[in-house]
Amino acid sequence: MDTGLRIERLLYLAFFLVLLCCLEIYLVAAAAYFSASDTQSLDVVIEAVEKDRTELRRLFELQSRPIIPDTAREQRTAAMRQKLGLPPAERKNAAEETYKQRLENLLISLPRLWDLQAQLSEVFDLKNSPEEILAKLRSVRASKIPDKGTILGIETPRLLVLQYGSADFRLSAQPLATGLLIALYPLCVVWIGSFYITRQRELLAMRQLADYKETFPHVLNFLVVDFSGFHRKIGLQSSRKNVRFNLMLSAALTTSIRCLFLTMLVLPIIGGLAYSSFQLFDLLSPPMSIWIVTGAVFLFAASLSLSLVVQEAIVLRGKQFYE
Repeated sequence: MDTGLRIERLLYLAFFLVLLCCLEIYLVAAAAYFSASDTQSLDVVIEAVEKDRTELRRLFELQSRPIIPDTAREQRTAAMRQKLGLPPAERKNAAEETYKQRLENLLISLPRLWDLQAQLSEVFDLKNSPEEILAKLRSVRASKIPDKGTILGIETPRLLVLQYGSADFRLSAQPLATGLLIALYPLCVVWIGSFYITRQRELLAMRQLADYKETFPHVLNFLVVDFSGFHRKIGLQSSRKNVRFNLMLSAALTTSIRCLFLTMLVLPIIGGLAYSSFQLFDLLSPPMSIWIVTGAVFLFAASLSLSLVVQEAIVLRGKQFYE
């Protein structure tokens, strides 16, 4: 049967799809490992300081400008502070925000930073300019990214080296995982759809057959065969009750084996897509439209997979062959 031959080819192709899904899971796990929560928090802080850099620079220059005493009292106070070795008095203008207040308000607006405040106390020193704060934040972020780590039992560098000719390209796992996931979705949907339709036609054709030897002998074709006639020919006698019990047991076992095999085949594919999608979307935070499209495609693939197992359980129900 042509459909049986095509099923066998699709089974071989499934082996490579499962390998690709395992590779995708590994790359996503590596991307998640090298994108620690501390690093993500620091990225938010760096972005906020960079966005507010102009105003912070203005307030820092205003703070750094020396205070010139205007009145005799201010002059005496300045002289006294100088004799005592104290810094000049701070500018007091209730109507205008100070550099210190601006930094404090910035930190309060970033709740993800609270777990890092002890480590960044020196970074947000009032003596540091906005540029110095940014430089130190980037330095702290770089120190928190490990050069290598153990991912699923494999020691993995943070940057994977791809060689092309004499050039070396260093890529992180995240873009590789994203590109592979984009390629896997159409590949998996097409494969599951093709397998479902082809297997459906094969099952319907097998239900019309009288001789099980006409079916294609691939690994999915475990069929119920009544050997009682063959047993009588060779002199083995068995009661009708035993024959009925053996056929019921054979039907349950063969159907379970076929359904279990298909479940083990599609589960790594669907599970790999689900795990990779959720992990990458958590890292990349794509727009809602991408979420909706990806979710719809995933639900379609999962529905096809479930239908594939269900049709395997019901289409040949009650069908038996005779030897």
